Amino acid sequence: MLSLFKKHELDAINEALNRSIEKAHQAFKCECEKLCLCTCLFGNYFSNKLTKALSYNKICEILWIKIKEEFDYEIKDNLLSIVLNNSSIDRELFEKLKNIYCE
Repeated sequence: MLSLFKKHELDAINEALNRSIEKAHQAFKCECEKLCLCTCLFGNYFSNKLTKALSYNKICEILWIKIKEEFDYEIKDNLLSIVLNNSSIDRELFEKLKNIYCE
């Protein structure tokens, strides 16, 4: 499954995930908002090639679990899949996710 990616692509995924997590932790106090922001930031880093590969269900699920583990908030839907399948990853999408999933 990870053989879909070249080493530099895996490195880029890991770096983007770490950056997204760090920025989300700095931006909000609410764990749900952090989770939504991190997912949007992470999804926004990639070219179409990586986005298509990441939307492969198993890879997307693994990365979503990794993102969820970072924040103390449970959302059953795979927000990463939702973000990657959205045509525009922007503040509007973040606000939409926040309004749907955060209390």
